[in-house]
Amino acid sequence: WGVTALALLHVVSPHDFLYNWTTWWVGDTLAVVVFTPLVLLWAEPRPPGLRRRLMVTLPLTATFTLSVLLFFYASRRENEALQTAFQDRARTLASAVRASCDGHLEVLISLDALLSSVPEINQEEFSSFVARALSRHPGIRGLSWNPRVEGAERAHFEAESGIRITEADVQRRLVPAAPRSEYVVLRYIEPPADRRALGLDVGAEPVRR
Repeated sequence: WGVTALALLHVVSPHDFLYNWTTWWVGDTLAVVVFTPLVLLWAEPRPPGLRRRLMVTLPLTATFTLSVLLFFYASRRENEALQTAFQDRARTLASAVRASCDGHLEVLISLDALLSSVPEINQEEFSSFVARALSRHPGIRGLSWNPRVEGAERAHFEAESGIRITEADVQRRLVPAAPRSEYVVLRYIEPPADRRALGLDVGAEPVRR
């Protein structure tokens, strides 16, 4: 009943139910095995001699004390082993995350170098350049070039690129962007499935900004 109540209250997960039940049962059984003889011995209506009491009490008490000490020792060693395993795992994961982030950063640096040296790039050239990076780094979901467009240059940009500058409304529909001093326009993007968002002013979204 105790472990079941804890499980119903989500204090104990179903995966740990049997383990907790077994631990509880072993603890109760140990208490019964150790203390029942002592209670019966010391509560007899016709008490035996002190020597007999001590011959039963001292070994049981020593056994119980040793069991408790062994339990705490084993528990501490297990916790130390778990802590060591956790730290080793954490270091491994931290190194993997750091290496992955460094690799992603190198992709952005190379893309920045391309756009700095060849500013007049088209969608096909952009796609060709980033395709290899996307295949080598599955952690990158997509790459885009979002140039800053001054508000005064909006009409010229839209006429030259054929792309309308948009923003998402409260229903997440793309609508013409409101007048602003500047826009950060999604100009090129890979993979192709995301191109429906071309022209989106990502600077209009607080999180992206």
